[in-house]
Amino acid sequence: MPMNKKKVFKLAKGFYGRAKNCITIARPRVQKALQYQTRDRIVKKREHRESCIVAVNAAVRQYGIKYSAFVYGLQMSNIGLNRNMLTELAKNEPYSFRAVVDIVARRLMSETKEKPNLALQPFAAAFYSGTAAPASKMEALD
Repeated sequence: MPMNKKKVFKLAKGFYGRAKNCITIARPRVQKALQYQTRDRIVKKREHRESCIVAVNAAVRQYGIKYSAFVYGLQMSNIGLNRNMLTELAKNEPYSFRAVVDIVARRLMSETKEKPNLALQPFAAAFYSGTAAPASKMEALD
């Protein structure tokens, strides 16, 4: 369906060469640009979701839990935080995120026979065993 000439030229602002002022060239370029725009809105959401998953996975693995187990534990614990909120907690509120991970880890230990792999970080074992966590990573390694 052909678009109005004024609308085409309005949408073609910023295009190079005759694509901005020649209707026979501008019309298909504008139509293709609108297709890219629609596609890229979906891609943007997909990439944001992936980056949130990567950030939460990296944060959770510090405590010896896999991302998939963590998400399962969130569902079992009835914690309704979405990926964006978990990412913000992991980046800006590490103590709050650690508390969420602790709740999930305890739920995973009680619900499943598998325990989180606490050998990934030396200080995680002390944290989940109920004893005081070392003040720094270097104390845990000694």
